[in-house]
Amino acid sequence: MAAPSRIVYPSKPREKRSRSRIWIGVFIVLGLAGLAISFGYAFYLPYFRIQQIEIHSAEIIPAAEVEAVIRREITGREWLILPRDNFFLISGEGLEHVIRDRFSQIETVSVGRRFPNRLTVEIRERILWGIYCRRENLAAPPDSCLYLDTHGVAYEDLSDIQGWLLPVVYAAGTKVIGEEAVSPSAIEFYESAEGSLRGVGAEMLWVSFSTSSPAEMRLGLAEGWNILVTASRPVEEWTKVLAVVLEKEVAGRRSELEYVDLRFGNRVFYKYRSHPVLQPLL
Repeated sequence: MAAPSRIVYPSKPREKRSRSRIWIGVFIVLGLAGLAISFGYAFYLPYFRIQQIEIHSAEIIPAAEVEAVIRREITGREWLILPRDNFFLISGEGLEHVIRDRFSQIETVSVGRRFPNRLTVEIRERILWGIYCRRENLAAPPDSCLYLDTHGVAYEDLSDIQGWLLPVVYAAGTKVIGEEAVSPSAIEFYESAEGSLRGVGAEMLWVSFSTSSPAEMRLGLAEGWNILVTASRPVEEWTKVLAVVLEKEVAGRRSELEYVDLRFGNRVFYKYRSHPVLQPLL
């Protein structure tokens, strides 16, 4: 009887984990842990925490107030762990946004970091030009008055107007801080009209834009009378017509005028406060 055949499969030897690989893994883990500890320690070092804040070009706004806003913003912990005043965690753009929100008088601001623990803040303040007041009509008192910069942007509330030291613009619309209340072209018109009127001995105090026709304006003068003009007509043109009216028609009765209407070319209408009837000049 033949012996049964046997097929023997050789057993596969177990792979042994290389000790060298294990040690390499250990060293990597320890290295990363050490690196993390070093970085964490660096975040807490006084050397990298903001110690000096330099404010440049702030003239009206106290530099101490700007610094106080920044200090409050960088006080505390980031992610509940890291100090927010660490040089590497400071966001210049974030601080710029906070400063602009706090100080509406600032037109532009730039925050720069200077290694290892210094901030520099460059500020350009708005230049005051005049006042914008909401006014439905000339018979109604003005309200919602705001300071305007040279670009016509409203940047600060004004509770009361004392005297006529600044140009005043009246219109029916309600404006808010931070938006353009008066267009640059309107400011250019005001300044041009103001300069031309000085040539006829008139001091311009305010301009009121018509609610029904924005192209038409009423100019208020220090003498107490008004001028009605339209934006489509050059300032120099209607000023010359006004000079003729004041010299040849009104003469010594300027103080009695209520208004002069210069909207219709050489056909001028003017009215005295003591006369209910318009006086046309052909």
